[in-house]
Amino acid sequence: MLLWFDKLYYDSRFFIGDDLYHRVFKMVNYVSLATAVQHISPDSIMSNSSGNAAMFGFSVALVFCNTLTVVRYLEIWLNLTDSPAAQAVAKRNMLYKVLPTSLYLAATILSGTAHFGSSPDDAITDVPIGLCIAAVIVDKLSTLYTVVMKSKGRITDDVGINIAYVIHRIGEWTILIMGEAILSLLIVEVVATWDFYLTFYAGVISVILLEYLHFRSQPHHVDEHAMRRSVLKSYVFTLLMQCYSAALILLGVSYKMLLTEYVLGNDDRGDETPSQYGSATGLSSEVRRQRLARLFGLSMASVWACSDAMMLMHADWRHNLKRTRKSFVGTML
Repeated sequence: MLLWFDKLYYDSRFFIGDDLYHRVFKMVNYVSLATAVQHISPDSIMSNSSGNAAMFGFSVALVFCNTLTVVRYLEIWLNLTDSPAAQAVAKRNMLYKVLPTSLYLAATILSGTAHFGSSPDDAITDVPIGLCIAAVIVDKLSTLYTVVMKSKGRITDDVGINIAYVIHRIGEWTILIMGEAILSLLIVEVVATWDFYLTFYAGVISVILLEYLHFRSQPHHVDEHAMRRSVLKSYVFTLLMQCYSAALILLGVSYKMLLTEYVLGNDDRGDETPSQYGSATGLSSEVRRQRLARLFGLSMASVWACSDAMMLMHADWRHNLKRTRKSFVGTML
């Protein structure tokens, strides 16, 4: 997700060529990203680097992705010599990527040493995972530092973003994430019961309503968007959008797990869990459903909280209250 937003803001600032080099560059970038996604596994697998290559492949792919990001900005820095602002932005972003990339590289070395070395096959370590999490935190803190410095006027060399382009791309991203939530409902084995179909259609309708409410609450004009209001509001909006996306993914997963409960049946199956849903969790039905209820409630609450917070970034609560009253009166009339 962070890589996608990095590429989004790069494309909103700079125009690159469409020659053979840049096409191959994009292809390598997509392959690296696909490799990272392919190696995402449960924590129990990724923490066991000696027994499998999931963590190693994941961290190697992230090193490649971040290195390619640095190369993109290096191209801007080398070619746009007549634009000091563009060179300043490129240099600043390259420097900010050094530490996160180093942390990903450290995770690669540790996981690779454990996998290809003489470590026991059952050796468990969460250090590579912690390094990847630390890289994400450092990346966000570097962006926050830039925002604070811009707000104080200490960073003046900058290249403005194409806000209309960003709004359009974020809209496409939101549709994609909500489509993933619908897909999570469609890939579950069908059980011909009323409860199954009730849950299925409730999930589909709720995602459709969330999509409708999202685009109704987000401004479609540049001058009304948070990115036009201030640098800080733009940063907070981007951060909220990322949290909103993660919450939507969790919501889709929780819907899938709800439907899976009907497939598993109402009784404890233990090791008799169908193979298409993986190995048995070892949890009783009561504990499993309790955790599922918590996941569903947390994800849905996070979706609404992020949605409301994004609305407040675009306009204050007085404007939103007035808009709500106007909409309510218009509906009643």
